[in-house]
Amino acid sequence: MKDISFFFNPKSIAVIGASPIHGKLSNAIIRQLRTMEYPGTVYPVNPKYKSIDSMECYASLTAIKEDVDVVILCIPAPGVLDAMEDVVKKRVKGAIIVSAGFKEMGNDGRILEDKIRDISRETGIRIMGPNCLGVFDNISKIDTFFILRERIKRPQVGGLTILSQSGSFAGTIMDTLAAEGLGVSKIVNYGNRVDVGESDCLEYITNDESTKIVGLYMESVDDGRRFVEVAKKCAEKKPVFAIKVGKHDAGASAAERRIRVAAVAAQRAARRCGAHRQPARQQPRGPQRELHHQRHQRDALQQPVEARRQRKDFDTERANRLRERSGRA
Repeated sequence: MKDISFFFNPKSIAVIGASPIHGKLSNAIIRQLRTMEYPGTVYPVNPKYKSIDSMECYASLTAIKEDVDVVILCIPAPGVLDAMEDVVKKRVKGAIIVSAGFKEMGNDGRILEDKIRDISRETGIRIMGPNCLGVFDNISKIDTFFILRERIKRPQVGGLTILSQSGSFAGTIMDTLAAEGLGVSKIVNYGNRVDVGESDCLEYITNDESTKIVGLYMESVDDGRRFVEVAKKCAEKKPVFAIKVGKHDAGASAAERRIRVAAVAAQRAARRCGAHRQPARQQPRGPQRELHHQRHQRDALQQPVEARRQRKDFDTERANRLRERSGRA
């Protein structure tokens, strides 16, 4: 197993694309780390600023003299490859790419994602994402989820760990468990899974003492044989439950039903592992809608220009076909 422990207990985190502006994803992540009282060092990186929230802001990752364990990339997709060059030079252990605009945007995005995968394979740098929320860890006090607590509540400390390929589910279950007063050790969303996937995470969680039970929400499996082997080993030490869904939903209502079912399963699992339940102060406030809003904001800021052009060309082509059909009619 290639080590991924530093994602859960990094001594230092650099936020590339850091911003002092409230509402920006990078600013939200910095605020979350401060709210969690993350004990390590946070390094904002952005050549536009000298300081952010009373912290020195560095012009580049390589300008930081100290070692950096993990970087969080909050920049437009086209700039990720250049940023990864500095990650390689700095010999950072791992990167969390929250940026969107990769394979989900078409062929150009897929090519870009493949190049990022190549970097991971050639250098050994572990990469979570792209298009992910990253890690919420109640034990080591890490929160890279870019949704503010005013929007989606954070659950208390407990023994349940959730691994999710879906960011929508990760945000929804976080808010639901918090509202139900159920405790969580970790929630991990690994997104497009260019490198780190459910098998890596599950293998790490197997020996994590703070995790008493594990839940997985999967759209696909990264490596079927390895996953089965890892799941068996994990199940020998602690209960594991998994919910497998399709990549393409039959509609929003179907997706919501699956998430509700998974949320109920997670709640029951949390109670089984002895999670303390407190009276809910507040019911969930549409976390799926809020996460969709935040993702839309991220996509609008980070969507590649080429992808926008492709979408425009597709719309034009579709309009032409409709006009041709109308003419024949």
